[in-house]
Amino acid sequence: MLSPPAGTAAQTSQAPPSGRPIPTSACVILCTRNRAAQLGQALHSLAAMAVDASIQWEVLVVDNGSSDDTRGTVRRFEQAYGARFRYTFEPTPGKTFALNRGLREASGEVFAFTDDDAIVAPDWLAAMLSCIGRHGADGVGGRVVPLWEAPRPHWLADRHLNVLALLDCGEREFRLSWRAPPYMLYGVNFAFRRDVFARFGAFDTTLGSRGEDQELFDRLAANDASVYYDPTVVVQHVIPGARLTKRYYRDWYRATGQTRGSLEQPRGRHIAGIPLFTLANGAAALMRFVRAALTLDRAGLFENSLWLRYYRAFYVARLRAHLRRGAAR
Repeated sequence: MLSPPAGTAAQTSQAPPSGRPIPTSACVILCTRNRAAQLGQALHSLAAMAVDASIQWEVLVVDNGSSDDTRGTVRRFEQAYGARFRYTFEPTPGKTFALNRGLREASGEVFAFTDDDAIVAPDWLAAMLSCIGRHGADGVGGRVVPLWEAPRPHWLADRHLNVLALLDCGEREFRLSWRAPPYMLYGVNFAFRRDVFARFGAFDTTLGSRGEDQELFDRLAANDASVYYDPTVVVQHVIPGARLTKRYYRDWYRATGQTRGSLEQPRGRHIAGIPLFTLANGAAALMRFVRAALTLDRAGLFENSLWLRYYRAFYVARLRAHLRRGAAR
């Protein structure tokens, strides 16, 4: 049985140092496909958020061609909460198409993003709006903590948690510098002012369902956008056992290398479109792999095999892009 939101949380009213207006309205954009059971849990956490009564906010669920009970799940929340929840359908497969549908249909000064396999904290939206308003910022993101559905394997080191879109940069709030980690935040837990997309463009639909966060942050970095990490902006990310396998990691590194290779333009010196510094990085990964094999270092073997898969896919993608440009001339 669905129940109304539990309460409200106070919002700061001080003027931001930049002179930009403090946001008073927001839309949570959540894209989903065939995850009706998980979706209900995510929507329950959004419905239970505590947001000041002066803030106008809604949740827009973008159904990216689901064949399960996604529509019915959202309809039940619409019936329980009225206009607080909205459903829309995007038939073109690919998360970037769904995200852009959300951008077109959302209302509000701030667009907040999360996923159907996430559980937001009760003060999630309030903390986002507070940070954006306090700093006059373009955007904000925060901690993504795991909700393990299976035991964490012994080989899964902290430095590999980014593959699972997990993020914890400590307890200090800071502005992303674009020159030191973190270079990006994750789409399961970030928000931007509406005008960010008017200034820098929507999500790149050539990417389908992978790499859209990285590509967006590449543009934000190139324009020195004002984006903050705020440790009080927290979501729990459900991690199923299927993602806790070495095969999943191998596939992720290969696909990510391919995506980065298709996006990245040659910088500085390059050979056939492949930047020389990436050739050096790939060679270093190969040397580490050989050293790990000689010393029977199983952890080193696995880690460097991932990077070799990444660089192989990256080089192939860059070479293909180079040949396409040559053929087009």
